[in-house]
Amino acid sequence: MRLSNRLSAAGIVHLVARINPHRRQGTAQCIECSYCACMPAITVRNVSQVTRDELAARAAFRGQSLQEYLSAALESMAAKPDLDQLLQAVRSRKAATGTSISAQAILDNRDADRR
Repeated sequence: MRLSNRLSAAGIVHLVARINPHRRQGTAQCIECSYCACMPAITVRNVSQVTRDELAARAAFRGQSLQEYLSAALESMAAKPDLDQLLQAVRSRKAATGTSISAQAILDNRDADRR
C-alpha cells in the first residue's frame, strides 16, 4: 500500500510512506523483501542543483552521506516546537498568569547585569 500527502501550495514537497505488508513484529528487517525496518520514505521534489550540492558538501564535511545528514536535520527539526507552537504556548502562559512586563523594565534589568 502507498500513502501520499502533498504539502505546500506549490506541491513542492511530496511525502511517500511505504507500508510493507511483509513486516514481522520485532524484526529490524523484513525477511521476505529486505526492506530495512519498514521505515517511511520522504521524497523532496524540485530542489535546485545548487541546493543539493550545498547539502551534499555539508554532509561530506561531517563525514556523512546526504541521506544521513538530511535525516539528522529532519530529526532535529521535528524535536523542536515550531515558532507558531512556541508563540501560542507563551501567549497561553501570559494569559493564564495575567502578568505584563514593560519593554523598558526588561531593558533596565538586562543593563543592570552589564554594569
